[in-house]
Amino acid sequence: MKCKTLLNAWLLSFIFFCLNGTAYAFTFEIKTEELNRHVHAYFPIFQNTAYSTLKLADPVVVLDSRNNKLGIEVTVSASVTGLGGYSGRGQLNGDLEYRRETYEFYLHNPKLKNVQFVDAKGNTLKVVRLIVDDINQLQLPFVFVYRLSDEDFRERMAKNALRSVVVTKDGLVVDIDMPF
Repeated sequence: MKCKTLLNAWLLSFIFFCLNGTAYAFTFEIKTEELNRHVHAYFPIFQNTAYSTLKLADPVVVLDSRNNKLGIEVTVSASVTGLGGYSGRGQLNGDLEYRRETYEFYLHNPKLKNVQFVDAKGNTLKVVRLIVDDINQLQLPFVFVYRLSDEDFRERMAKNALRSVVVTKDGLVVDIDMPF
């Protein structure tokens, strides 16, 4: 009899919480190594203009927990008609966006910043920087960061119940609302 009373009390509590609209949340983390693996598969990215080609390759995820931002450091190779090719490193910055229809995270409106070309000097460096600025004005395509998986229970739950994503020094912390 005591067991039946306990079961009824639990069931009533469960119904009360469901009807009350109370949601429980839990979190999980997507580690930097996993982010790097997913991002690496998306590169290289090419961007062309009438007189130049820009290649972005060798991505490394950069996490800024103070500003809740994710960036991607890349090798930048610029090829300019009549001037040859130049390479260096830079960083893609943008807003982290989650797309519910595809269960993917992207850098939205990415911009290439802080490009340091090691082999371009003087006027050539100015021209190459103008090329990068032109391509930034054209807007780079969305940059893929991560896709939630069906293989991981937490990620499968996050697909439709994702509440927030916070950037930490070790990865992304994903909060999920559970409607029970």
